Amino acid sequence: MSPLLAEEWRGVGDVIWTKYEDSDEWVVWSPQPGEVHLVTHAVYRLWVLVAEGPRRKADLIAALACEAGRL
Repeated sequence: MSPLLAEEWRGVGDVIWTKYEDSDEWVVWSPQPGEVHLVTHAVYRLWVLVAEGPRRKADLIAALACEAGRL
């Protein structure tokens, strides 16, 4: 595997997201393996970013920092 491909993050399909109204937490369900996970808003934002296309780790960090007002 090339070093460039090893550094790219990609989303996977067929998951269902649900947000708790009284919290920043999200529940994500993956029907294929039948798994459910409780995740933070930052994890959800990462998911949205990688769902748009492959991203390098540095780009993801910069995008989250920008959204948090730290850049």
